[in-house]
Amino acid sequence: MAPRISAQSATAACASLIGIEPVRIEYPGGASRCSVRAVAANGTYIVTHRRSAPRAALEAGVLRELRAAGAPVPAVLAFDGEWLIQEDLGGRRLSAVLGGADVRFAGNWAARAAAGLLLCQRAADNAGLAQRVAPIGATPEWIAGMLSAPGRVAAQLDLPDPDLAALITPEQLAPRRYSFVKWDARPGNALLVEGGADEGGVGWVDWEHCGARDALDDLAWLLCDEYMPDDAALEAALLKRFLPLFALQSNRTPEDALVYLSRFGSLHSCVRLSLILKNRGDGPWWNPEVCERTDRVGVTAQGAQRLCTRGARWSRRWPGGERMAQFFLDADKRLRPASVVVDLPVSLARPVFI
Repeated sequence: MAPRISAQSATAACASLIGIEPVRIEYPGGASRCSVRAVAANGTYIVTHRRSAPRAALEAGVLRELRAAGAPVPAVLAFDGEWLIQEDLGGRRLSAVLGGADVRFAGNWAARAAAGLLLCQRAADNAGLAQRVAPIGATPEWIAGMLSAPGRVAAQLDLPDPDLAALITPEQLAPRRYSFVKWDARPGNALLVEGGADEGGVGWVDWEHCGARDALDDLAWLLCDEYMPDDAALEAALLKRFLPLFALQSNRTPEDALVYLSRFGSLHSCVRLSLILKNRGDGPWWNPEVCERTDRVGVTAQGAQRLCTRGARWSRRWPGGERMAQFFLDADKRLRPASVVVDLPVSLARPVFI
């Protein structure tokens, strides 16, 4: 398959916009992605060409303002309306360290990622970005799609629909306050920078989907991802530290924030699980190492099981959620017998979109 961004066009963009001649162009996420790495004699750069020009302009403008306000995001080196060239924060994604045996190490980096998100939200507040970006997840159609996610999973797994119409209403998913959110705040978009476990931070990349919604949504994207370890103690520590801070951004009490986050997170877990099942189709599970290395949907037995067991735990935190918790447990039982893994070629692995 021909790369979406050719080496020749990325090289020409670097020469034209920042005056450097790359010695090679790398495709860390595969040929289908919107970003490549340009390697030059004096360093490396991320070269991005979005499918949507308005989204590219949104990303470039937001990155400039967040960076100026002190947020942990890459610097914009050039943008001409078509090509965006950014600082390269490195290739070590948060998703790469979350699956290791050392849960404490993973938890330290997850905490830095959450802290980085909070810094981005506060920087956006200082810049008044919430009033200048579009609301997202606000239409009746979007909310209806979110509420129908459990039904889609039920159909994919041939399970009874949990029928949540009487348990979660559209009003319960509405923001208390519209805040600036990254939205696509999954671990694959968080990069580990500046060293090892005892120092350094996390930088957040890929901002073309940002907008205004509930600040807690970003925390749900981070904690309810298939790459996030399903460890109740780690989760409790992260919530104890960060839930009150995100609740302030959301204009909620910590108690109200936990209920909202748990509802939204339960549904988001279904969205992720449905995406995994759609990508898997009738085939076997994908190779976890390939999924992680190329930043793909985690179409793995481990990822699906994490979503199910965590989703059951989160569902028990909101009124009437026992039915949803049982649905997650039933989904987990249905998925466990199928454990064959295929070493999926990178060229066939599909990119993450939601």
